[in-house]
Amino acid sequence: MEEQYPPKRPGRPRVEVDYAMVLRLRDVENLGWSRGTGEYRRRTGQWISRDTFKRRYYEAKAIKSPLELAIKVLRWKQKTRETTERQQ
Repeated sequence: MEEQYPPKRPGRPRVEVDYAMVLRLRDVENLGWSRGTGEYRRRTGQWISRDTFKRRYYEAKAIKSPLELAIKVLRWKQKTRETTERQQ
C-alpha cells in the first residue's frame, strides 16, 4: 500500500460513554455538568472529564431529537384520532 503524507494520526481513542445515563443525569435528575460528571464516575467507576460529559450530552441530544419529534407527531395523531372517534 502507498503511504499517505502526512501520515494519519489516530489520536486519542474516544471514551465509550453511556448516552442514556448522561441524558438521565442531566435531564431527569437535573444535575449540572460537574455534579453529573461526578455522579457518572461514581456509578460507572469510569473517569470522564466534564467536557467529555458535556460533549456526549449534546451528541445524545442530537441523536434523540429526531426520535422525539416522531414520537410527538404520533402522539398528536393518536390524540386527534381519539377525539374524532368520540365525536362520531
